[in-house]
Amino acid sequence: MDYKYFILFAGFLFSLLTAFVVYSWLSRTLRFSEARANLLAGWIPPLLVLLSVIPLLFYAPAFYDFVSNAAPLVFFWPLLAAVGAGFIILLFDNPRIRLSAALVLIATAVMFSPNLTVVYSPAFPLWLNKIFTVLLWLVCTFSLRLLGGINGLAVMETAAVSFGLLLVAVIGGAPLLLGYSAFAFTGSSLALLVYNWYPARIPLSSAAYDILGLLFGWLIVSFAAEGSGASAYILCLYLILETVWAVLKKLTFLKAFADINANPVYYQSNISGLHPVLITNHINRTNILLILFACFQVFAPNSYSLPLLCTIIVAWNVYRLYYWQNQPKNLSEINRQFVDEFKTGFDNVKKNLQRKE
Repeated sequence: MDYKYFILFAGFLFSLLTAFVVYSWLSRTLRFSEARANLLAGWIPPLLVLLSVIPLLFYAPAFYDFVSNAAPLVFFWPLLAAVGAGFIILLFDNPRIRLSAALVLIATAVMFSPNLTVVYSPAFPLWLNKIFTVLLWLVCTFSLRLLGGINGLAVMETAAVSFGLLLVAVIGGAPLLLGYSAFAFTGSSLALLVYNWYPARIPLSSAAYDILGLLFGWLIVSFAAEGSGASAYILCLYLILETVWAVLKKLTFLKAFADINANPVYYQSNISGLHPVLITNHINRTNILLILFACFQVFAPNSYSLPLLCTIIVAWNVYRLYYWQNQPKNLSEINRQFVDEFKTGFDNVKKNLQRKE
């Protein structure tokens, strides 16, 4: 008898119920204004994913469908590195120690794991692909904090993306063992979402989002390394566009954009008067659409058509969120607004550079 799917749901329920009980206890006994308690809330989901995956050591042959011929046990070292880096962030207050620990553990996990390399180009040497894999993991880790401006948004994103990755694995786009981990992460994220949803009973700090991001980045890198990079890209599109937009505004060096955490579109919509629940509902509808397209991508004849279409769709939805007070009616109005925004931004950057000279 095949117990794979029974184990799949058992891991999900274990993570969901255990996390719910722990967060219920923490919300009643700890003050989440304290930094340590706040970080503990962020570290619980990665820890539960690790604990739920450990029993699979005894069922490894049933889940063994990786593209490499590495031993199944090798799968656990990168996950252990993600949980370990989160534990170091939990222990130390120094940002340099946190960043160094995350970099060292992630780099070690990637360099010494034969089945954790995203092949960006066959022409690149192995070491270069591994360096880019480390960078991808770090970007996924630290970009999640950009969604922390509204309670529940970042956790909702991790739940949606991890659930989408589960479906990709179930239909054959990635090893089921990765899908098992994604489903366990979905369970713990849903439990956290209950307490982190606006208005939050358990708010999270930037460092707590980084701990969640370590596991989030490991999942994205692992799926991409197993050939599902296009599906992972589709699922992360909203986070990608918000991150790129925030970084580009930061690079203008204007004082108005000095705080990168205030640059995302959703944050600007919120401070201009749009209610947080309306913002998260709008983004959640976009995520549902992306989950469907990510599943379609598994059977797509190429790796660029659907990602390109989804990029346009998400860009349009982010654009609508940006102009929520005055929705554009047609393409000519969209083009006019875009040109006006571009000219204004260019003039501001030019004036700023002239002042520095």
